[in-house]
Amino acid sequence: MTLYELLLMLHVFSAIIWLGAGFVFTVMVALARKEGDSAREASYHADIDRLATVLFIPAAMATFVFGLLAAIDGNWDFGQAWIIIGIAGWLLSFLIGVLYFKPESEKIAALGEQGEAGMSEAMMRSKRMIAVDNFELTTLYVVAASMVLKPTGDDPGVLIALAAILGLVALVNFRALSGTPADAAPATTSP
Repeated sequence: MTLYELLLMLHVFSAIIWLGAGFVFTVMVALARKEGDSAREASYHADIDRLATVLFIPAAMATFVFGLLAAIDGNWDFGQAWIIIGIAGWLLSFLIGVLYFKPESEKIAALGEQGEAGMSEAMMRSKRMIAVDNFELTTLYVVAASMVLKPTGDDPGVLIALAAILGLVALVNFRALSGTPADAAPATTSP
C-alpha cells in the first residue's frame, strides 16, 4: 500500500463516518417528528450537542486533513473543479456545523428540558434545523459525488446537475427556514 492509498482510504473512512452520522441523525429526527414525539425529537438535539465534539467535528477535520494530504501526495491540481467543490462544500458544512448546529442543538435541548413550556419553540427551532440539515447533508453528498465523478470544466452537465440538486433542496427547504408554517394561509391584503 502506498502512502497515497493509505491517505485516500483514511479520507474515505472519515467521510463515511461523517456522512453516516449525519444521515442517521436526520432519519432519527424525521421518525420522531413523524410519530409526533416532541420530547424524543428534542432529546436527539441534546445527543447531537454531545456528539459534535467527539464525532462530527473530528470526522469532518479528519476528512479534510486526509483529503488534503492525499491530494498533495497524489499531485492533484487544486484548481480542478472537483477539488474546489470538495473544499468549498467541506468548509460550508463545517461552518454550518460549528456556527449553527452546535449552538442551536444546545438551545433546542434546553427548551426540551423545560417540558411543555418550551416544547413549542423547541419544535419550531427543530423544524428550521432539519431544513438546514437537509441542505448541509445534501452539500456533503454533492461533494461525495464530485469526489467520485471528478468533474472538470469540460463536464458542464455534471456540474449543472450537482448545482441543480443543491438548488432544489435549498428551494424545498426555504419555507422552513423562513419560519412560515407549511399550513399557514397566504397573507391577504385589503383593498
